[in-house]
Amino acid sequence: MIASNKDAQEQLENYQEEVRNWQREEERWQEEGAVYSLMRVTKPSEEVDTVENLGTGARYRQLNSVLVVSNTGRTQGTVIEMREVAPDDGDGLLMCVPEVNSDGGLELGRVLVELPSTNGRTHTFILERQRTLDPDDNDDNRVLTVGASQITLQPGESRLVVLAGEPHEEGQDAPVPYDGEYDIHTAGSGTHRLFPSTAGSIEYEHYMNLPGLSLVRSDCSRIAEDYFADE
Repeated sequence: MIASNKDAQEQLENYQEEVRNWQREEERWQEEGAVYSLMRVTKPSEEVDTVENLGTGARYRQLNSVLVVSNTGRTQGTVIEMREVAPDDGDGLLMCVPEVNSDGGLELGRVLVELPSTNGRTHTFILERQRTLDPDDNDDNRVLTVGASQITLQPGESRLVVLAGEPHEEGQDAPVPYDGEYDIHTAGSGTHRLFPSTAGSIEYEHYMNLPGLSLVRSDCSRIAEDYFADE
């Protein structure tokens, strides 16, 4: 009887320890939440394009980068803005978030939206160039998005993003590929500062050969040209 009571006590203590471990693990799970990472797909030599305006014949140089944002955490997360950690007087930037169409290829949506800026202003743009601008808006490093206005990532999920810069006409300083950190702003006012890793050969071949990527990059550059020309 004494041995039996001792075994029962040990079993109870083991069970209670298992419950405490489960509770601690659950707390860690909730605290960790979504964990973001960035990967740069394009090589520096592929990030500056010479583009010709078919209407005017003018030629200009423009940045165009392909990155992948991923959620390596344990819970869902939503990205609402991705911004270069650059001086306030840097070039403007357009963030294109392609969707997968019914044919399995990438395409951009029709809506052009300026995401909420750090000072709370929100502007909406559509392709017909109707827009509302704050006359006191002097933020030359604003970030715009084409396509999805936010990126919701499940654990283990990734999403491709194209970043296009302002066009540089002949005679201007040539654009320089950005090689620094990015701030990832998320729903719930979270900010994550990340330095992107570099895609390996397998990742590079996979993403750069996705159907429709070339057209998405071209469209993103064209929309950026149109938008910044109207500034």
